[in-house]
Formats: sequence, C-alpha cells, structure tokens
Amino acid sequence: MYACWSPHIPEESVVLLESGVLFLFDLESCLRTSRTSNSNAHFRGTKLPVSWGADADSGNCKWLSCEFSWHPRILIVAQSDAVFLVDLRFDGCAVSFLAKVEMLRMYTSVQNERFLSFTMAGGSDGFCFALASDSLLVLCDVQKPMMPLLQWAHGLDNPCHINVFRLSELRSNSREHKIELALGFVILNKDLSAMLSELNEFGGFTLIRLMSSGKLESQSYYASWKLKELHTERFHFKDNSLYIMDDEEYKFPRRFKYVKLDKLSAYLSDSLTEVLLSKLKKPCKGP
Repeated sequence: MYACWSPHIPEESVVLLESGVLFLFDLESCLRTSRTSNSNAHFRGTKLPVSWGADADSGNCKWLSCEFSWHPRILIVAQSDAVFLVDLRFDGCAVSFLAKVEMLRMYTSVQNERFLSFTMAGGSDGFCFALASDSLLVLCDVQKPMMPLLQWAHGLDNPCHINVFRLSELRSNSREHKIELALGFVILNKDLSAMLSELNEFGGFTLIRLMSSGKLESQSYYASWKLKELHTERFHFKDNSLYIMDDEEYKFPRRFKYVKLDKLSAYLSDSLTEVLLSKLKKPCKGP
C-alpha cells in the first residue's frame, strides 16, 4: 500500500502491505551482507511484531499510509477509520490511537465518513500530521491524541493525496518574482500616528500593514488641499503618493476609482459616532 524512507536513518525504510503488515528494510545491512558473502544482495525486510487488535480488523477498513514520527522507532500508520501510533522502542510493540474517524462526525453531515489520505507535516519534527476525510481536512499532533488542532471543510471530491509545505518554502528566493501579499492592516489613531511621523497642518494618518513574509510595514499619508504642494521626498515609500505627476511617462490608460473617506475623516476628528448616527437616521433608499 505504501512505503516511506526514514528521515532519521537514511538507509531504513518501512513498507505497509494492504493486509496491515509492516516490514522494516535496512539497506545498509543488506549491502554489508553482500560484501562479506561475495554474493548478490537479497533485500529481505524484517516483519514488525505489530498487533492491531479487533479495532483494525474490520472488513470495511482500508490501510492508507505509514510514516516515521519524531523517533526512528516510532511509526504513524493510517487506516480509513483510524490513525495509530506504533512504538517499537522497547521489547514488543505498543499500539495506541492518535485519531478516529468518529471524532469528525460531530462536525460533518456526511454519512460513513472515512479518512482518505494522510501525510506528515514537514517542519514539525515528526509531531504533526494532516488527514483528509470525505469532507474535512484536519491537522493533528501526536502529543495530543484524539484532539485535532485545526480543521477545514475542504469542498474537494475524493482528495487522495496531501502535500504540506512550510510557508517559507513557498516564497520565491528571487526578488523579481517574489510577490508579497498584505494579510491585514490597521490605521493608527492620530496620537500614535503623530508619535511616528510629523503630520502637516491638514492632518494625515499612519497605516501599518502585515505582509505575507511576516514583516510589518509602516506607511505615512499626508493630506493637502492643493495637489502641487505635495512632494514625494516627504514620503518613506515611493508608492505612498496618491497621485501621478502630469509630466510622468505612463503608457497605459489611467482609471481612477474614488472612495468616500467621510468615515475616516470623522474618525480622525473624533466625530465618528455622530456621523454614524446621522447615517442611521436617514431613510433607506433601497427597494
């Protein structure tokens, strides 16, 4: 059904059969035997002494996948009904539950919900793993069995494969191709804004943005009744100027969308409550 290489010992791998039997293969020992006996290597795995018990013997269950966890002798094995932690560190083998499909049924209306795919979460040092069921995507931690950390309704049809990436791996290393997204922003009140930058006589505001790279950017905007009085050198960023100079070369058609800033102006002048109340008193113009 599945085979995986150990992230701890590169020469070792585990194979999961469709019957649930696990085999451990040690490539180094096979090569060592081949050198000493001067014969071709026969790669024979060691059957692991795992007993799943009655909970895993249901005829309706299907074995999905297996992976190494945080220790080279701890495995995580997934079935369509459950996920098991297999501890081979001591004599014998200890098997315990990490997740059961029953724990999802209170969050979904799908009947006969089943796990469809499983993978370890990269960068979690072997502690976190992800599961996809018929309707949900779930993130779990081996340190908190039967307690999903996060879950989403994925809206996909039969998701049979999952890849988990760290956010840093998805960012381009080239500045030319790197696109940063603004995940959120906040407008500081006039007192805090004045502490960060000196505002002109007509006021202004400071915008703080949280970028997808994790950086916080501060941008200061200034107000003026006369457009020509603005000077770009007063700004910390080139794109802070909210206008385009007349003599600037521009090859594309200009389209402007005007936004009403009455609420922002009222907020800066401490009269936002009055403005909102006045709008509530006006009759609705809708049908």
